[in-house]
Amino acid sequence: MASSSSSSFDVLESAINELDQQLRSNVLQISGWFSLLNNHLHDLHFFAYLRTILICIHKSSDTDEVAKILGSLPVKVEAAFQEIAGDLNVASQKKYIPECPSKLHDVLHQSRVKVKLFKHQIEEALGHLSGCSLVLHSASLDYALWFNFIFSIEGMLHEISSVTDSIEEQKTIGLLKRDMKHLQHFLHGVLDFEYGFPSDPKVNSFLTHLTSVAVCIANWSLQYWIIKRDSIEKKSSIVQLQDLLRRIYPTTPEVLELNLNFLRALNKICNGPDEYFAESFLFFLLAIRDPYLGNLFVEERRDDILMELSSKSNQQYNIFIGLRSLIIYCISTNEPEEHNEDVQIILYEIKALLIEAGLFFPSESDHPSSEWQEKICLLQSEIFLKQQLKGSTIFVEGQFEDLKEVLTNLNYQSSALIVEVYREISSLYQSVRQNGTTEAKARISLFTLLSRILLFKANSSCMELLKDSECSTFLKKDHIQTLLEGLKWFATCVTNDQLDNPENVELILTGIEAVSTRVRCLHHTFLHDRITEEMINKTILSFSELLDNLMLIKPELRKVHPQIQRSNFPKICGMGFIDDLIGSTQELLKHDPDSIALVKHQIEEIHSGLTFLRSFFMDITEPSEGHDALKDLGTSITDVAYEVEYVIDFIEVGTGINWKHVLWLYDLLEEIRLIKMMVTNSYEKLTCYAMTQSANQISRQIVSQFGMTEINEEVVVLNDQAENVIVRLMRGTLQRDVVSIVGMPGIGKTTLAKKVYNDPNVAYHFHIRAWCSVSQGYQKRNVLLDILGNISISGLMDNMHHMRIEDLEVKLYQHLKQKRYLIVMDDVWGTESWSDLQSSLPNDGNGSRILITSRLHDVALKVKPDSDPLCLRLLSEDESWKLLRMKILHGGCSEELQEVGKKIAKRCEGLPLAIVAVAGLLARTEKNQDRWERIAESLSSKINDDPQSRCKDILQLSYNHLPDRLKACFLYMGAFVIDKDIPVRKLTRLWIAEGFIQGTKSLEDIAEAYLMDLIGRNLVMLSKRRSMGGVKTCRVHDILHDFCVAKATEENFLQLITRYDEPYAMSDDSDYGADSYDYYHPNPVTYERHRLFFCLNRKHFVKSRPSSSCARSLILFPTCDTYPRHPYDISFIAHHFKLLRVLDLENINMGVCFPTGIELLIQLTYLAVSGDIDSVPQSIADLWKLETLIVKGLKDEKIILPDTIWCMIQG
Repeated sequence: MASSSSSSFDVLESAINELDQQLRSNVLQISGWFSLLNNHLHDLHFFAYLRTILICIHKSSDTDEVAKILGSLPVKVEAAFQEIAGDLNVASQKKYIPECPSKLHDVLHQSRVKVKLFKHQIEEALGHLSGCSLVLHSASLDYALWFNFIFSIEGMLHEISSVTDSIEEQKTIGLLKRDMKHLQHFLHGVLDFEYGFPSDPKVNSFLTHLTSVAVCIANWSLQYWIIKRDSIEKKSSIVQLQDLLRRIYPTTPEVLELNLNFLRALNKICNGPDEYFAESFLFFLLAIRDPYLGNLFVEERRDDILMELSSKSNQQYNIFIGLRSLIIYCISTNEPEEHNEDVQIILYEIKALLIEAGLFFPSESDHPSSEWQEKICLLQSEIFLKQQLKGSTIFVEGQFEDLKEVLTNLNYQSSALIVEVYREISSLYQSVRQNGTTEAKARISLFTLLSRILLFKANSSCMELLKDSECSTFLKKDHIQTLLEGLKWFATCVTNDQLDNPENVELILTGIEAVSTRVRCLHHTFLHDRITEEMINKTILSFSELLDNLMLIKPELRKVHPQIQRSNFPKICGMGFIDDLIGSTQELLKHDPDSIALVKHQIEEIHSGLTFLRSFFMDITEPSEGHDALKDLGTSITDVAYEVEYVIDFIEVGTGINWKHVLWLYDLLEEIRLIKMMVTNSYEKLTCYAMTQSANQISRQIVSQFGMTEINEEVVVLNDQAENVIVRLMRGTLQRDVVSIVGMPGIGKTTLAKKVYNDPNVAYHFHIRAWCSVSQGYQKRNVLLDILGNISISGLMDNMHHMRIEDLEVKLYQHLKQKRYLIVMDDVWGTESWSDLQSSLPNDGNGSRILITSRLHDVALKVKPDSDPLCLRLLSEDESWKLLRMKILHGGCSEELQEVGKKIAKRCEGLPLAIVAVAGLLARTEKNQDRWERIAESLSSKINDDPQSRCKDILQLSYNHLPDRLKACFLYMGAFVIDKDIPVRKLTRLWIAEGFIQGTKSLEDIAEAYLMDLIGRNLVMLSKRRSMGGVKTCRVHDILHDFCVAKATEENFLQLITRYDEPYAMSDDSDYGADSYDYYHPNPVTYERHRLFFCLNRKHFVKSRPSSSCARSLILFPTCDTYPRHPYDISFIAHHFKLLRVLDLENINMGVCFPTGIELLIQLTYLAVSGDIDSVPQSIADLWKLETLIVKGLKDEKIILPDTIWCMIQG
């Protein structure tokens, strides 16, 4: 039933229309009055529409904002128009036209005066309403009044179009009128007039949007009307009109979304009929596109519309049927779109088709219909297959028939893929119905078909992006090519013989759906200019996740990647290599080349995993015999790291993604995860195996990783020394002070510091306590983060890892200010850490303290001159035995065993860490006197009477006691020519390039310090000094050189190739002229070692064309010192050694130009060449990792460097 408002609207509308009809029927009789009276009626008609709009908004929206804007205006306007309606009815009944037009003029004039009283208020109200957020509640909305409201908008536009003289405005206004008219009939068709509007948020959203647009149209119309009637100057608002048209047009993306949500809500409330709603919406689209169909739509002749479509073209009718089924899916799906990307992309593509339909349908000439029909067929097939796979039963009655009807109608044979899919589905359908195929096997076949469709659509999206010239603004074409390569590879992994386990179907389908969804979303968002970097990263991440799933489903997949013998990897300097790899992967991620885009996420995880594992082994030297668990774990980590470097580098240098290497990388990542898990779960057990300072270092690193409360071992407490430290901390000067604990490694500095740190009195005395482990590899940022992490500042923990060092210093200072604090700096090796931190440690005269532990007495004195550091004493024999007994004997023991135990403790010379290490050995030994006696004897020195054997033992002992970082540097000496001076600058540069030198200071200074350390150990001899001091050249004794070569070979550290090795034995050793000898090797000589050093004449080296797929270093030492006058073609190097980091061909003449392909060796950090050249090519800048470039010109002329060299990253 209509409300009083709609009734009064009818009365007013009827009165105006009656007078308008009388006026037009008597034009001749009142020709002098016609124009004036007609204008008056138009004004009243226009403002009557405005009155209806205000009343509708007033009654439909109950927000405070709207109520405040309108106030009492609707009530006053309603009263005025009821009075006007009465006056107009009287004028109509008394036939003022044609008998007394002057009286009608007076009535209309008085009515206009009444309206004008509200004109400015209405104008102001509409202006505010256009900018506010309207909220309509459909349950309380007057159905008839709201439709009068829509009708009023159409009427206002009609009034405007009757007075405008702009053709462009008339056209746009006409389109707005058309859309409002068809919208009104669309709503009449889908809504039940008798019951009014259903209550639903999506219905509210749809009606609110329409009302907001209608208010904007009304506001524009009022402004236009006022300007047109009251002002000489008229302004054009065509842009605003076009925006309003876009906001109401049904296939504009935002409006289409509202329409479909509206229909989905109606379908859910009414429990169908989804087919009727879908047809209604398509009729709405058709009415907008075709005037004749629009008239049929207004007249509600639905059957005639379908008949007209089929008579025009059977193809158009089939497209209508195909679109109808897709809309039915849209409005009947029960899965929430916003939480399901799979449903979201299907709906997204359906919407894209409907948007395209709004541009050409039902015309046949505006679109390649076969391509468009293929899209519908693919969507229909995708929906059908997903329904089958997600349902509890496949081929439910009617589903296959529906698919068959749609595909048949849409001429599916135009697509080879759809033909194949349809035939396979038909065959499976028949086979399942006849019990010839099990449902489980049929599901796998359906999965394969669905995967092919998804990958095909993703491939098509990539191809579209690749063809679009504008996509380079957002996407790199290399990224798209990478995606295409990945899609092709995935297609080979989803054949039936690869996936014969039903349990794998869901896993892989999820991954392929994610990849397809992201790629297709990337394409669609690009088309609508909404693409973001996040979307690109999300797409690439989906590929990574799918690769993860593929690696889980089939062990056979892991066999497709190449194999490399881990036995060929170097066996020493493992932790140093891991340090180097961590640094290189960090630089690689920072540089972010396109070649690693697909595996960037995995490389990041590998970097993180290796960093964690390295912290576990921080400063651990080679484990001693009997500690197999720790040694094996270290070997496993190192082998994985070498293999990781190999695979990442191959991916990086490849011209495209090599998917075998990608799978290999994923396999290695899984191995790292397993090692991390083992370390995390077993580190306490493993730490007891470490010898000397290793145990302390491991514990410190694990403590840093997991928190200090993880470690709570019983120790022998030197109470006198602990009390001494506590007194120094809590008493004395009120100024900030430093207390130092010094002593040899393993004497218990950290243990004592922890005891004091956790003392209740100390904890009570200081407001803030924090612990940081400085260690030899000091890094300022890490120490600041350790301290701030211990303080546990609320709200800071989540953000501080992203802060700059300067900001961390400020935060630390701010939170320590005016508080008495204790900061423990454990294991300090130099004064740098103290110099860096002391400015962040306020001195407020409140007794704050810094407790330092160091093995170096002079460090403590440099930190605080004239201080008295606490020098820890060694344990007494009784204390040593007490510690050993506490570690291994939790109960009593025999007197005999106790006697041997005391002997073992005594031979540890009072060093706590040595006692703990021996305890770890004894803990794994049977507790009987004989076994303990043998261990006690092994702790005594042995004298070997054989001089050669004794020399070998001493060398081995010296080597064994070298720090891991020095072992590699020492063995590297064996690569140089025996009994020859070695230039120190070349040596140290090579050490750096090989990754042996790590640190935050100058690497050159660290390398020279390493050399001086080796000299101080009498392992390297000083040959010549520089004029300004320092070492110019050095050498090793020939016995030491032999030891280095033998040990380096044993440890796979390097391979020295000489003229005595095959295939060079018995060859001519001359080096004059390329044709002066007849040595020739038909195939390249292949090597498998990490570092290759050739001590050959140049001819043999070049002619043998050596190669290696895994060598990282290649250095040539010619066996003759003749000047390299003859040029050689060494272009084979770039193709035979793709992973080189070090290439030293300084002693061979490469001719007048750089060898072809050198710029392809992008892993190079060190390059030394010579030749008859006068310039370096621009392409040298492609070697972005290059740190050392040595170019020796043999023509005694200056060599011109390219401009690009100054842009090199490492340079």
